[in-house]
Amino acid sequence: MELDKCIVGRRSARHFKLKDVDFKLVNECVNAARYAPSAGNSQCWKFIVVRNKDAKKKIVKCCEDQDWMENAPVLVVACADLHKVGQYYGARGESLYAVQGVAAAVQNFLLKAHDLGLNTCWVGSFDEDGVNRCCGISGDARPQAVIALGYSDEDPENPGREPLDNFLFFEAWGKREDKARSVWPLANKLDKLAEKLHEKISNKK
Repeated sequence: MELDKCIVGRRSARHFKLKDVDFKLVNECVNAARYAPSAGNSQCWKFIVVRNKDAKKKIVKCCEDQDWMENAPVLVVACADLHKVGQYYGARGESLYAVQGVAAAVQNFLLKAHDLGLNTCWVGSFDEDGVNRCCGISGDARPQAVIALGYSDEDPENPGREPLDNFLFFEAWGKREDKARSVWPLANKLDKLAEKLHEKISNKK
């Protein structure tokens, strides 16, 4: 899939079909995740793939009972290996770099899943101790996200994005210049692409 289409077309899905996901596709998503950037190339991530129904139910209970997650054929728990990054960067590595690295890996995972025709939802609200118990996570590992993965016939609305100018400063916080206008055409192009993709999906239903 073209990169721009993949980025703007990805949506969070909370309704999944009763259709299994080939493990080869899960592997492709994890493989994409491992190419994310990380501090000192520490690659401080681990992924736990959960398919068992009972195991999924236990994880869902730890995620504030978000029952829709049970319908996803696969739950993937993304963890940070704190020792792996902490041995080089100390407390800052454990508290910040590990989080950044896993977040980047998760984004790669989501984009690859979308590229493969799969749907995902990044869940960050969970009881950490509960997820640790459910998945046997111990030592210096720490769960960072739970990814619901599967196929969906859901048609999420385009959530839209604030104008690019709201996010772009030059040289210092809050400093805007006319240079920002040079990137507006690209921003508008991506916004229009997002609208077209949503319209195309809606017309297929």
